[in-house]
Amino acid sequence: KRKYPRYSRGGDVLIKTGWSPKHREEYVHMVPHVAFDKVVEVMAAVSSSKEVFRADDVVGKGDVPPYQSYVVLAFLRERGAVKDVRRGSYGFAKPASFAADAAMLWDTVPHE
Repeated sequence: KRKYPRYSRGGDVLIKTGWSPKHREEYVHMVPHVAFDKVVEVMAAVSSSKEVFRADDVVGKGDVPPYQSYVVLAFLRERGAVKDVRRGSYGFAKPASFAADAAMLWDTVPHE
């Protein structure tokens, strides 16, 4: 049985492959590297002013479609750069090095 979500890269795009129980099939969301960097930039600004943040502090900011912001947030949570504090609230594992850690995590994503 496959584990979902799965993250991969196709060129300069982060690809999230998930499973839809309703449609009983895989779905794919793609985030260009430029959008990934914009979300990380917004999150880095948040990390300098807030210890705990909500998705609303990040989603839809920086001219990035909301679904792409959610994909980046989920990816960074899965990889440990962002942690769950309580339902709907998140914190940064290492606020001081968050942006550099996120850039490094991008480089660890396997190519499709």
